[in-house]
Amino acid sequence: MQLAALAGVGKIIVLTSNTSAAELKSYGATHIIDRHQKPEEIKTKIHEIVGDDLVYVFDPISHDSTLGVSILSSTKRGKVAGLLPATVDASKIGEKKQGYDIEFINTPRILTEDLGRVFYAELPHWLETGKIKPLGYKVVEGGLNADGVNKDLDDHRDGKFPGKYHVHVNQS
Repeated sequence: MQLAALAGVGKIIVLTSNTSAAELKSYGATHIIDRHQKPEEIKTKIHEIVGDDLVYVFDPISHDSTLGVSILSSTKRGKVAGLLPATVDASKIGEKKQGYDIEFINTPRILTEDLGRVFYAELPHWLETGKIKPLGYKVVEGGLNADGVNKDLDDHRDGKFPGKYHVHVNQS
């Protein structure tokens, strides 16, 4: 999201829980849509924002790209890119006159040596100037222990938003 904003992408629509809205807007999201809505409601809200012009969707967490493909333009070729191999239920996507592509992004393939050199040379400057912000997180108390990790997982299960946690394995 931050790299998209840095690259000048005009509309960055994020599906998330409403509890994350302020943080995600600080990272560059221009529109927040509650991910707990029905797919048709999500599709309607996205089309209210971009019309039938959406040609790129990035979905970092789903194995099912049906929603991503369904919100793509019906008249322009679109692409859904993700970090996981994905499937699509073609009966739920509607007509895509120009078709669509699904891309599984394998980071080492994308981050070539030349691009990586440029990216990592610029990253410290982007961090120093605030163009890229480190993501917030909390450390699980007591390191790698079942009680601390389970508490955070239980909070997620119960609809609480405990935040993003890191487990420091060597912490005592």
